[in-house]
Amino acid sequence: PEGRWVDYWTGEGYDGGQEIEYEVPEGKGGPLFVKAGAIIPTWPEIDYVGQRAMETVGLEVYPWEDSRFTLYEDDGETFGYLEGKVATTEVECQAEAGRVVVKVGPRVGDYEGKPERRVWEVGVHLEARPARVTMDGVEAEWEWNEEGKVARVVVEEKAEGREVVVAR
Repeated sequence: PEGRWVDYWTGEGYDGGQEIEYEVPEGKGGPLFVKAGAIIPTWPEIDYVGQRAMETVGLEVYPWEDSRFTLYEDDGETFGYLEGKVATTEVECQAEAGRVVVKVGPRVGDYEGKPERRVWEVGVHLEARPARVTMDGVEAEWEWNEEGKVARVVVEEKAEGREVVVAR
């Protein structure tokens, strides 16, 4: 389809609207492409809601122009969401020349069992290793995964939100 697409396994980018020759990397189940601009939340593996506290949430960010995502949370068990017992978090990504800016807003709202704190494991999918990563204007600790072409940074929640800048 039209747009920009990223190979989930290798991080390689492709322009849409064309046919490609594709060889599935060994040990992978098949081709898997993510549309550029996607922001995908991930959770640790669990067998059922409430098995363990979910303080850490992953955010897989595939930069492309301006994109945004709202994470919606509730207790996962009751109908409390019908009474507004929910929390939301706004996530924005702006891909600019030479840098990517990811903004993680504060959680707004409340529900029974809402974790007191939130940690975000942000993975910014790029086509090449960035030169630096900052959080709220200060150099951040980060890791680079060459196989998947992902810069990873751990972001602890702040009441006013956080800003991560990945400079290419």
